[in-house]
Amino acid sequence: MSANPKPVEPQREMTEEDFQALMAAEFWLAKINSAGGTLPYQGMWIAVYGEQIIDADRSEEELDRRIEARGDSINLFRVLVRYVHTLDELSSQP
Repeated sequence: MSANPKPVEPQREMTEEDFQALMAAEFWLAKINSAGGTLPYQGMWIAVYGEQIIDADRSEEELDRRIEARGDSINLFRVLVRYVHTLDELSSQP
C-alpha cells in the first residue's frame, strides 16, 4: 500500500442513481405541496434532499451559494431546487 494514496476524484457527472433520487424528491415535493406542506415557503426557493427540505431563501443565488458551501457533505447532484409560488402568484396566472 502506498504511503500517499491517490485522492478520490470528485464526481463530475450525474449518475442514474442521482437522477432517480431527484425524481423521487420531485414526487415527494409534489405530495407535500398538495398537502400544504410548502405553505411556509411561499415566495421562496427551497432545496430538497431526499425527503427533506434542507434550506430555503427568497434569493435563488443565496440559496445556491449556501448549498455549494456544503461541499462534499451532500451529493449536490441530488439536491432539487424549486420555487414555491405565493397564493397571489398562483391566482394571477391565466
